[in-house]
Amino acid sequence: MITGIEIPNDLETRMNYSLGVVMDPIAQINFKKDTTLALLQAAQDCGFQLFYFEQSHLYLENGRATGRGCPMQVFDDANRWFSLGESREMPLGDLDVILMRVDPPLIMNIFIPLIFSKPQSAKVQR
Repeated sequence: MITGIEIPNDLETRMNYSLGVVMDPIAQINFKKDTTLALLQAAQDCGFQLFYFEQSHLYLENGRATGRGCPMQVFDDANRWFSLGESREMPLGDLDVILMRVDPPLIMNIFIPLIFSKPQSAKVQR
């Protein structure tokens, strides 16, 4: 449990959102130390549907930020900490949240056009 956040026990009251994660190859992470994996486990526990992308799988198609991603599940198991579904193309604007955790960090002049390629779908919360 994350301090201050209660996770509902019944599936009907859990969130129904999608989260895309752009990260280094998940098979190569350190299971015990990787904070991205911990964030994904917390999001999944809150009911987020997870999608996995690698940085090289992001591109613009007809001016639209797109990526080749896979549905993903994560597990608290040092021998099997993830499972990937079938890869498919998807508009990044269809995701509710995109988490970018790559090393070294994504160059900003590449990242900013991806964010603003569909500004009408951006959600700002204050």
